[in-house]
Amino acid sequence: MKKIVLRNKYNEYLSTKKNISNIEVFGNDDVKFNLHIDNDVYTIWFAEIEDYKMPVVFLCNPKESELRKPHQLYLKKSELMHLCLSVREDISVKTQNYKDIIDYTLKRIVKLLSLNENEEIKEFRKEFLYFWNQSSSNKEKVNLYIGTSSRAKKLNVYNKKSTLIIHDPDIDVNSAFKEKLKEDSSIAIYVPLVNSGKIIPPFEDKKWDRQYLEMICNHCIEEENIELLESIKIQAKSLILVFEMNISETLPATFVLKVHFRSNKLGTLFQKIDEVVKLEYLSSQRCESEYLFKRIGMSSGCKDKKILVIGAGSLGSYIIRELPKIGVNKLTIFDNDTLSIENIMRHQLPMLYCETNKAFATKFDLETSYPELIVDAKTKKFSERNLSDYCLDEYDLIIVTTGGTDFMLRLNKKLYEINLKTTVIYSWIEANGVGVHALPVNYSKKGCFQCLYTGTNINKAHYSTQSAEVRTIGTGCGGVFNPYGNLTLLRGSTMILEIIQLYLCNQLETEKNLLYSTRSMGPNNVNNYILGRRDFEKSKDFYIDERCEVCGTYL
Repeated sequence: MKKIVLRNKYNEYLSTKKNISNIEVFGNDDVKFNLHIDNDVYTIWFAEIEDYKMPVVFLCNPKESELRKPHQLYLKKSELMHLCLSVREDISVKTQNYKDIIDYTLKRIVKLLSLNENEEIKEFRKEFLYFWNQSSSNKEKVNLYIGTSSRAKKLNVYNKKSTLIIHDPDIDVNSAFKEKLKEDSSIAIYVPLVNSGKIIPPFEDKKWDRQYLEMICNHCIEEENIELLESIKIQAKSLILVFEMNISETLPATFVLKVHFRSNKLGTLFQKIDEVVKLEYLSSQRCESEYLFKRIGMSSGCKDKKILVIGAGSLGSYIIRELPKIGVNKLTIFDNDTLSIENIMRHQLPMLYCETNKAFATKFDLETSYPELIVDAKTKKFSERNLSDYCLDEYDLIIVTTGGTDFMLRLNKKLYEINLKTTVIYSWIEANGVGVHALPVNYSKKGCFQCLYTGTNINKAHYSTQSAEVRTIGTGCGGVFNPYGNLTLLRGSTMILEIIQLYLCNQLETEKNLLYSTRSMGPNNVNNYILGRRDFEKSKDFYIDERCEVCGTYL
């Protein structure tokens, strides 16, 4: 049954527009009409029309003067062109009625088809990489590990299976990444561009040629970088140029051009330009963490911070696994235990690493996944008796995730005695998985782990009362453990990761050492779990006790 009412609804509304004529409605609910903009008439086709959704828009039978415009894609040359109207800054139209959506769509079409020459260049530059990649012909992937800079520099080139790796020597990568690379004989140079307002991407019949490259070299490279490029001698029949330029309202555009010369005669780029016989556009992708963080709108403020994690068990594994994603790239892990298959359901490492030391397995797993992360795995127990051996002042943050109360009490006392300058985050999971708690301790401030046990027989942070029943699961002596699962770990590690990020970005300055807690869903408290709770609790300083034998006033 045809949707006559729906079809007529769009038809009738379009008919009220003064700049629209010759409306045709098709059986599949598509609508075709003429749109009048100033003295020009465009044939527009609305496809996939629905309420609460922008239609797919096509320009039919475009004239020669309408071709090679930004945000337009040929589907059938000279007959049908798709108009891309969705951009990131668009307002949401999902909650609007169909009239609002049609008005908004028409407004976008008029704006796109009315661009002047300068506006077209600006829009072309916004989608520079789209056109560049459309013009590329390389079958192998090109991965870039480069740092944005104002200085030109020579880059390293490697091969990894069917991928070309172009690496900035200023970016540190770990040994797990390096050992899989094979050196490539190609020469690559990073060249930042300036005065690039008139540089537009190659498209259709407007491809780059030797003269265009010469224009870029003569007018879009700073004088000091020209001097540097003139010092680089090239004796090869090809050269890889990694260009980078700023484009307003977008991330910097990085694009790779392979220049082929007539011979391998020795000379600089400027000396060999007359020998250029071919320009090859290479599609590429930026892989370094700094760029990836910018791409998702995050600051990499945690970069180059040295983090020590004591304990790579269940909670530790969840925290450690996410540290690279907040920018941490230097990590030391202490754990002398091996991963047991019986604990695999609450550990981030997969079954592949069972019977392997947790610290070593975590290092291997993380460094394989994150080339810029460097992990120092200590496969031995961290002892509070040998603190001078660990150079603790070299770290920007220490995270304790062992969960052992006695160890944390002893460690807390020793760290206070040596007047440690580095902040320590003590973290633990409450019995039965009722809650997860974190206590960042700066030993120059009031409040420490010992305060939690001063004047009481139970940890003051805990949600459970002293009379609450503690449930354990196991097979008898030596096989009893605290029941909780990944929901507890996910919720708790999220809280702790937020604390870590705030601290490393200098946004966690407090007068006293505050205690943080979050309720979780343990096996025994499903009915009490509050799904509506979003923020972790900041318990202020209720736990601090002047009678504390470590940090208290009355010692």
